[in-house]
Amino acid sequence: MPYTPAHTIVAAPLWYLSQKRLPLPPLIIGCMAPDLPYFLYLNPIYSPGHSISGLITHAVPQGLLALGLWYLWLEKSTLTLFGLAPSKRQVSLSWLGLVILSLWLGAATHSFLDATSHEWGWFVQRFAGLRYPLGGLPIFKWVQYGGGAMGLTAILSWYLSVAKVPSTANRSVQAGVTILSFSTLSLMGLANWVHQSQDLQSFAINSASGAMSGFVVGLCLFSVFYRIRRLRVS
Repeated sequence: MPYTPAHTIVAAPLWYLSQKRLPLPPLIIGCMAPDLPYFLYLNPIYSPGHSISGLITHAVPQGLLALGLWYLWLEKSTLTLFGLAPSKRQVSLSWLGLVILSLWLGAATHSFLDATSHEWGWFVQRFAGLRYPLGGLPIFKWVQYGGGAMGLTAILSWYLSVAKVPSTANRSVQAGVTILSFSTLSLMGLANWVHQSQDLQSFAINSASGAMSGFVVGLCLFSVFYRIRRLRVS
């Protein structure tokens, strides 16, 4: 998986295997949790959340912070913008336990996939077949790029099948698209400037990292717009 959001496709089978008992938002966030420092650094630095111990000491706490941001600030405005229904939850001690388990499971799948698709990965280091060159790239790179492309394609297909896409004539939707576009492009430019992209590869990596951060910043800004608009309407 070369791109953090692609990891979230694994949340779906985990959710169904649990017979939908595990809460879906923590599963989704858990699948990205080891990479969450990327959103701050605008660059894919190595994060301790990828190690076995780091799943508990870093990935789960990082995931809890991100989940708090989601539930307290982003959920209502984001789901409204993208035409998705909110998930049901009943807060309790048992629910909190399932949240932590979901974050850990999601993060564990992330680390496993990275171990098979990155040069520093546990499986890549120990199995020469994953390093065998094919078409100018080692096998693990094909796993990385292919897995990312399939993950993003599957997520988009799922979204189109379940979302009630709002009309683009809706002022909130127009504002959301404008805010997300501006913040995403701005952070892409900032990432390339801060990390001084020198070639196409570094430009692509920094742009992808900046796009993730910019998208999240855009969702936070849209949530401000959404709340102000609701106050005016009421």
